[in-house]
Amino acid sequence: MENENKKSVFEGFTRKYALNKTLRFSLVPVLTVSQEDSIVKEKGYQNKAQIRRQEKVEKFLVDNKQNIFEVDIERKKRYRALKYYLTELHKLFIKDALGKIKELDISFSDLFERYKEFEKEKDDTKMNQIFPAAMLRG
Repeated sequence: MENENKKSVFEGFTRKYALNKTLRFSLVPVLTVSQEDSIVKEKGYQNKAQIRRQEKVEKFLVDNKQNIFEVDIERKKRYRALKYYLTELHKLFIKDALGKIKELDISFSDLFERYKEFEKEKDDTKMNQIFPAAMLRG
């Protein structure tokens, strides 16, 4: 319930332009007059028209207490921790799958030979479709 009433940090980005314009031009936060005035003062600009898009984005993120670098560092730490467990899970899956094949006593060399024959037949069929036999002889 509490999260529903709380405004999203990205509210300044959404529903400001038609979707085709958003995709074409990029997302730029819409700042309040006071936020724009503070950028003009800080940067020593003559008017609001001199404010660059990057400065608007930075101001928006600072005012909304979003530190992108800290968030990315945390995400990277979590990814590394999760990556280890996913790799181990994948190793177990492969080991289990190969164990089942071992129980079935499947010969990989026979399968490989059949695969090579299949590929050769497929290549020959394609070659005959592209170049008729008469063209290849002459």
